[in-house]
Amino acid sequence: MTERSAVQRIKELDAERAKIFDQAKEEALQKATQAVAELNALGLNYRLTIGNAKGDEKQLKKATAKPR
Repeated sequence: MTERSAVQRIKELDAERAKIFDQAKEEALQKATQAVAELNALGLNYRLTIGNAKGDEKQLKKATAKPR
């Protein structure tokens, strides 16, 4: 049995972390999609988007600002 170097072990752990992260992301996306579907079934108009909320918020403020 050969010992793995610390660097090799870190690479393995990074790969495992990435796999777990992707699985958690997919599970959360499924839950969010279901929640949006339930809101829409109630007659509300929601949609799930991907993006930078802070950047979108700044654009929204600029778009709704009152002229002086």
